[in-house]
Amino acid sequence: MTRFILRTLLGVPIWLLYMAVMLPLMLVGVPLVAVLALYMQHISKYRSHDDKGLLHFPAPFGLRLFYLWDNDEDGVDGDPIPDGVGGAPKNPAWFDATQRWSMWRKVFVWSAWRNSVGNARRLPFLGMDMRDPKDVVVTTPRADWLVADYEYDMWPAYRKLGPYVARYGYRFELKFPWGRCKLCTGTVPCPTLRYFWIGWRIAQQDQPNTDIGFAFQPWAKL
Repeated sequence: MTRFILRTLLGVPIWLLYMAVMLPLMLVGVPLVAVLALYMQHISKYRSHDDKGLLHFPAPFGLRLFYLWDNDEDGVDGDPIPDGVGGAPKNPAWFDATQRWSMWRKVFVWSAWRNSVGNARRLPFLGMDMRDPKDVVVTTPRADWLVADYEYDMWPAYRKLGPYVARYGYRFELKFPWGRCKLCTGTVPCPTLRYFWIGWRIAQQDQPNTDIGFAFQPWAKL
């Protein structure tokens, strides 16, 4: 438990520095994305996807002036269409939930609220690359309160809730559930589980990866 607490405290200055940089960018993004969403609404009738099925903010004179608030993975509306227009949506839950939304609302909610400053993870410090997941250091407290109904490797299920602190270089990740919980097999009803999550998504990586983003979900639902 002592190591768990000490590693958590080591992460605090890095998390605060990250948020000090990100918060102004997020605040600037609210009115900026609101205006850009109007533009996307204006061109929605004849909009075109790129070769990955993504929509992007305009790039005047070929310059991606709004790169930070764009999203090179899911587009500015969160609805990438693989293999061009007419393909199945990559994010079916989001696609179904926003069927009746205007283009303005979809772009604003996705790019200013849910994924604000979406391309930040592709920049040094704000994002991170992981060369080898074996270099990740994970610390957990005693977890005898955790009850499992199965006998296979618990780590894939455990890391969905924690508690753990993970470190890779100078970056840290903290995750813990709110209250006691029981992991379920699907054969019995499972209560709604909520967790606190802050830091780079370190422990979620099973293989070398690039552009790893930062999570801040104080009351997330599993």
